[in-house]
Amino acid sequence: MPELNMISPLLTNMELVKCVSVHGGTSVYIVKSTKSNQSYYLKHICIPESQKQVDALMFTGAAATVEDAQNYYKQVAADYQSELETLEKLSASPNIGCYRSYQIEPKEDGVGFEIYLLAEYRQTLSEVLAETPMTQSGAVNLGLDLCSALCSLREAGLIHRNVKPSNVYLSSSGHYLLGDLGIAKIDELKYCSMPENMLSYFSAPELFSLLGTIEPTTDIYSVGMILYRIYNGNHGPFEDEKTSARAADKLRVTGQQLPAPMYADYEMADILLKACAFKPEDRYQTPQELQEALLEYGKRNEASDALIVPPIEGEPEQIDPSAEEEVEPVQFADTEQMADDFKESFSPDTAMLNAIIDEVHRGEAGQNTLDLDENSQDASEDDADNSSSSEDAEVDELKINLPPRGQRRKKKASAPKWILPVFIGVAALAAIAAAVWFFVIVPSVTHVNSVSVTDIGTDYLTVQVESGEDSGAFDVTCSDAYGNQSRKAFTAGEAMTFDSLVPGTQYTIEAVPLEGKKMTGSYSATASTYAETKILSFTATPISITQAELNFILQDGPDFDSWTLSYAAEGAEAKTVTFSGHSVVISDLQSGSEYTFTLLPPENTLLTGATAATLSTVPTVDLVPDSVSIVTSSSSALLTWQYEGDAPEKWVVTITDKAGFEETKEVTVPNVTFE
Repeated sequence: MPELNMISPLLTNMELVKCVSVHGGTSVYIVKSTKSNQSYYLKHICIPESQKQVDALMFTGAAATVEDAQNYYKQVAADYQSELETLEKLSASPNIGCYRSYQIEPKEDGVGFEIYLLAEYRQTLSEVLAETPMTQSGAVNLGLDLCSALCSLREAGLIHRNVKPSNVYLSSSGHYLLGDLGIAKIDELKYCSMPENMLSYFSAPELFSLLGTIEPTTDIYSVGMILYRIYNGNHGPFEDEKTSARAADKLRVTGQQLPAPMYADYEMADILLKACAFKPEDRYQTPQELQEALLEYGKRNEASDALIVPPIEGEPEQIDPSAEEEVEPVQFADTEQMADDFKESFSPDTAMLNAIIDEVHRGEAGQNTLDLDENSQDASEDDADNSSSSEDAEVDELKINLPPRGQRRKKKASAPKWILPVFIGVAALAAIAAAVWFFVIVPSVTHVNSVSVTDIGTDYLTVQVESGEDSGAFDVTCSDAYGNQSRKAFTAGEAMTFDSLVPGTQYTIEAVPLEGKKMTGSYSATASTYAETKILSFTATPISITQAELNFILQDGPDFDSWTLSYAAEGAEAKTVTFSGHSVVISDLQSGSEYTFTLLPPENTLLTGATAATLSTVPTVDLVPDSVSIVTSSSSALLTWQYEGDAPEKWVVTITDKAGFEETKEVTVPNVTFE
């Protein structure tokens, strides 16, 4: 394991856990706080990498002396510091993972400097993908977070150049952060090149060309390739059983048309193929364009928690046919063994059937009589006389009276022909009226007077909804830009609190009508939860009797361009000072006082952790005027003095002469002898 100097104050109360990697002059460690037990990444950069580079600098004449070489590397370290100060301005971005603190020190032995960068220990996207299958909503949110990070870089005139899963981190709030920033200025891209050791399976094709330069769309390509591989089963394009990853990547960087990802629908495939276009001019030109495309995709297709790559299903369990339950065949009942009264209860009623048959015969006979043609002639008397006696008896029995001979039967009046159309028209009007009633008039309108946010915290919003409706008449939702939503039923006259929210996130509060109802009035509002910044350590170190240096280290949450510090001695009025960075020197302290220093939270931010520090200044001792005396001899000198007030723990006395002699002694009594 490379030797690591646990410098102060950056690594105060830290212990080394392990060395993660060593590459050239850069080493990465995991360290842990002995107070909070929090783990951190520590990046250690040596400038120069080795003494050989110093020798080469002097051999070529670029530096004539060791002092010139030290000044050269001092400028290199200053450039690093300037870059780190630029990154500090981006720390307020919710999707940029900046270093929490840093310290630059000259090398104890040799020429050059050592840079120490401290960052919160987080799980990388590579580790997330190796342990957890990615869902549809998770992939879309990942793309939105990375686009948000690129937008913040673009606003600062920067690009990342090295976007890949090992440089993407998952925060404790569930958002993805873009870290390990090796930034480059967009205005200087034509002078920039990509080190070969930084190229990866996610690098844009133009970076592999000898004459290629970094393009403004390079980062957009890398984000698209991260999503492409996720939607392709964590494999690159062209990879299969016959094509290795290296061979497939060669096809990618040489301009082979990318196939659509295996598990992406046609809309997502179009987005990813455009982001990963071979020519930079064919890609999305800004991260905002890619972000808007993903947002529109999310609106058209509700992202769910379904896995992108479906799980492998096993063979269905085989059923043994011999194990099937045997079914007893149907058997008819033996009627001979049934009781007579039981059989009679299921027997048909013959008397009732006979009556029905007689009634049917009567109806048929009557119908035949009434349907006789009115123009037919009457039967002759001879026919009547020749009728058999049995027929006469049957006619008498049925009692059917025929109309008198020569007399026409009156024709039954028919219904008017206009009744049916009128009836149909009335029915149609009734149907239309019913539709208007049920679909227009019946649905009630829900009115909301106002929606206001009355209290804000880091993880909650308290909302007051003013409406004349009854409790439960509608719902109130609280949702963020990623589709996460909480829902509560409206409670008349009472405030509603949505908790378990993410710090520093904007939410939309909206009154939502129940099914079949309409919402009117002012029924929505937006608000952001307070950001939370946790301070790992806050120390006060005395410099002199009236001066103290204050240092603090961030553990989590956004950093700010300026900080405000309040300090006061017991019983005195508090003072404030505003400063940039993570350290400040206070110079107007009073001796013999105990001071309390407190970091004040920035606007809309909650500070937690070590936000206060105390310091006791050294009390002064007044010497009695003209009490200091020196008695000398040939080989010694005795110095005595008198004082007023409490005696200090020790006195420090120094004697010098014009020839450069100097000697210092510490005593506990008001006299000292120098020999």
